[in-house]
Amino acid sequence: MKRKSLTTILLILCILGLATILTACGRNCFVGSRTAEADSYRLDIDRMTGSDRFTMELCAGDTLAVQFETVKGSIRMEIKEPDKSSLYAGNGKGVSEFTVNIPESGTYSFYVEARHAKGTVYIQQIDGKNTLRN
Repeated sequence: MKRKSLTTILLILCILGLATILTACGRNCFVGSRTAEADSYRLDIDRMTGSDRFTMELCAGDTLAVQFETVKGSIRMEIKEPDKSSLYAGNGKGVSEFTVNIPESGTYSFYVEARHAKGTVYIQQIDGKNTLRN
């Protein structure tokens, strides 16, 4: 009887361990590196399921240099203007490097949503004179 109970307990522990491994990157998971500074935002994603948000103060006439690539899974990025209207929304497929012109001064929000994803999101602020800000 003890042997049967021990076998049952071990089986339950194995099933729980397997369930933990399979859902390790379930709802919210990020493996990679994240850098957020006053003039840049970077996500190097090895594995991500979940979301991230960042804000940046920008001036009218500034430009954002964007590198955005989805290698695996799905990544959606959106850049919102101070009035919350969408300035850019995309999935990181197709064109991976582009620029976004800033029409008005204020706080811009960057949203990233990912599902079982691998890829890169890199945004660098360039001032109105097209020089990188330090």
